[in-house]
Amino acid sequence: MKRTTQLEKRSSTLEERNSRIKEERLLLDSQLSDDRTSGRSKLADAVTKNILRIPDAKVLARRTRPKE
Repeated sequence: MKRTTQLEKRSSTLEERNSRIKEERLLLDSQLSDDRTSGRSKLADAVTKNILRIPDAKVLARRTRPKE
C-alpha cells in the first residue's frame, strides 16, 4: 500500500515536470521562430538596399513585379 502511494506520487511529480518541460519547449520554439523571421527580414532588407543601388533597379523591379 505504501509502495503504491509512493509510486503514484512519483508518477504525478513526473507528469507535472513533463508538462512544464513541454510548455518551456513551446515557448522556446516560438522565440526561435521569431528570431528566424527577424533574421530573414534583416537579410531581405539588406539585399533590397544593395539591389536598389544598382542603376535602373527600381524601374526593372516595377516591370517584373507580379500582378495582383
